[in-house]
Amino acid sequence: MLNRVKTVEVTKAYADAFNDGDVAAIGEMLDDENVIFSRQEQSSIVGKENVLRRIRNLFWRANEQNVSMTVVNAIADLGKTKARPCLICLRNGVPVALCVLSCKVNGKINAIAILLAGGVVASARATEPIASLENEKDEDNSENRKQLLDITKVYIEKFNRRDLVSLGFLFDEYETVFHRSDQQAIVGRNNIITRIKDLYRRVDKHAQSLHVVNAIIDVDGKSAWPCTLGVLDGTPVSVGLLKLRLDGIIRKIDISLDSDMVAKARPTEPIPEPKPKPITLEQVLEREEWLHNRMKKIKKAMKKQGNLPHLMTKKMRVEQQLQKVEYLKKKLG
Repeated sequence: MLNRVKTVEVTKAYADAFNDGDVAAIGEMLDDENVIFSRQEQSSIVGKENVLRRIRNLFWRANEQNVSMTVVNAIADLGKTKARPCLICLRNGVPVALCVLSCKVNGKINAIAILLAGGVVASARATEPIASLENEKDEDNSENRKQLLDITKVYIEKFNRRDLVSLGFLFDEYETVFHRSDQQAIVGRNNIITRIKDLYRRVDKHAQSLHVVNAIIDVDGKSAWPCTLGVLDGTPVSVGLLKLRLDGIIRKIDISLDSDMVAKARPTEPIPEPKPKPITLEQVLEREEWLHNRMKKIKKAMKKQGNLPHLMTKKMRVEQQLQKVEYLKKKLG
């Protein structure tokens, strides 16, 4: 059973040591005999010295790339555990992961789990202020709004033209973060461009039409804030919010699929009608199989983590796509 008080104390102490870059202090907190470091999509690391080596390498890479890596105390609902003490991991002030510690009754840490799923990271609630970076340009004033509007328009134009080279000039090689609410964060220009290229491939494979239009939204206390509105086959499905550095480079792209947020966005240009693309019955059946496999994964995640909002949104999207597939199957005979 989770010892909440002990876990809170250990998590706070770990946060202090991590933010100080004090690997020796972290070492004192780890269990000597049995400690595991796990990160999604990577093999687990076992043993105190191996875990400390992993943490040293993290600090070394961050210093080499001139990247700020910090953590803040938080709570998150994980599975059946509510308000679980944890840490939000920040890369240059942007939340990119969740760190969950487990400890023995003696207070020694025996497990460090790094969660990267965007929905899980977004659901965490910080229990202390998250300091803003000095080079952010999120303040609501006419100068910042105009620059954000100009960059958003350029981003949309390059995205729709599939001009990946020009799009890449808007991103920083190491710092820019792409964060979709139901996925893990993607960091760095090349990784983001690869992700966008894969998106184009999937859209073409399933004979879909994807277009992004300029829009405005009331969000975070800002009125009529510039945003992007993603339109799939003529239907708005996503909202994108850009955050800029002082030099105009995109620092973060936040993509939300939440239906309520999408409904709040007001397009400032016409939503284009989807261009009909030739599609075969074979393509439709292939997409149906893919959607059913995706639904299985979503239901498995819901069974394990509960009916989290981002999973419910995913499930609804897949159900809508399956309805469209049924229509196309009948149409194509």
